[in-house]
Amino acid sequence: MYLFHHSSTFRRFLVAIVENDKFDKILITLIILNSLALAVYDYSDRDDNPCKYSRNWWLENAGVFFSFCFIAECVLKIGAYGFIKHPNSYLRDGWNWIDFLVVLISLLELTLSDIVKLRSLRTFRVLRPLKSIKALPSMRKLLSALVSSLPNLSYAVLFMVVIFLLFSLLGLHQFKGIFY
Repeated sequence: MYLFHHSSTFRRFLVAIVENDKFDKILITLIILNSLALAVYDYSDRDDNPCKYSRNWWLENAGVFFSFCFIAECVLKIGAYGFIKHPNSYLRDGWNWIDFLVVLISLLELTLSDIVKLRSLRTFRVLRPLKSIKALPSMRKLLSALVSSLPNLSYAVLFMVVIFLLFSLLGLHQFKGIFY
């Protein structure tokens, strides 16, 4: 009985941490810093030479730090809400699937990077800024509005294709052979 009470108290403690506003602010700050680190990384270094490009070495270490931070966030949320079984569990929310996918890819990259060079997994780091959609409700509204407007956007694209076609035909007729 005492163990169950202790477990329930620990879960309430985790829920209090995860639902704290400071926790969300720290996560948003980490997401912004991670996005900046992805933006300033020099992808022209094909050999991963840490001596030649010291900035990339620092950014790689920052990427490992961000991976551990996001793994810790995932573990805290799974500990607070449960994984699948509970009605409000971690994977019952669709936005958490993206977070969990990013964490799994980070774990694969961290564990298998010494054995096999998995440079292709680095491209999935781009999904990390999508974690901010879960933390910012206004961004979630904007994304859902964007997705709902995509079918209507096809008519605008079709209209622009017709306009470009008309002006290209007009340009061909107007400038035929002038530049030679």
